[in-house]
Amino acid sequence: HLDIHDCRHHPDENCSCRKPKPGMLLAACAAHGVQAADAIFVGDSWSDLQAARAAGCQPVLVLTGRPQDAWLATWSRADGVVPQPIDPVVLAETVATLLRRRVSAALAQ
Repeated sequence: HLDIHDCRHHPDENCSCRKPKPGMLLAACAAHGVQAADAIFVGDSWSDLQAARAAGCQPVLVLTGRPQDAWLATWSRADGVVPQPIDPVVLAETVATLLRRRVSAALAQ
């Protein structure tokens, strides 16, 4: 099941769903009955990682070519945890493997 959540508010509206605030992530967790602590949030920007942390999710950084070195150092100093960068191809292969396992397990029941 694929579900897309987005914020359509202007930054001046100061809504709770615009990253780096956690509202969108918390709404997605609630919609799927998932505890934020059990959720993994994949993003490619500083605000993605901030939102994941604010929601209590595990952040995963996807390397998409954005300039990241400077803010990764800031993240490390500010939070004490550096998210693991992952190549998009590796991420896609991992997701495909997990989905195949889930389908196999469902068919076995």
